[in-house]
Amino acid sequence: MVTRAEAERIIAEPKVIGANLSWKKDGQGQRLEAKVLCEESGEMLVLRGYQGKRNRSFALLYRNEPIRKYTVHSRHIDPVTRERVTDPPQALLGRRMARPPGLHSNGHPHGRSGRRAG
Repeated sequence: MVTRAEAERIIAEPKVIGANLSWKKDGQGQRLEAKVLCEESGEMLVLRGYQGKRNRSFALLYRNEPIRKYTVHSRHIDPVTRERVTDPPQALLGRRMARPPGLHSNGHPHGRSGRRAG
């Protein structure tokens, strides 16, 4: 398991992607995978991305473990206000958080493993 300190050290390093990125069709969405080189330590990471009809997400993996994730739900409806949500709340912007918005402690965007019930 990657420690938080180890993940932070890797995130702080300059990185290089040595190839053009290209999305590949995957069902109704598209996927992306690219190797990322940490310039100082020589560690190899993997960047994975997914773009679907309702969301897009990216994950940076180190030793096959996600150390950073980013997810945007373009058609999410706030259950309280019933308004469409496209960006993080203004209160969250500019504030460092323990984990990105929308990411639960188990690392899954919906708080459980496996696929969402459709």
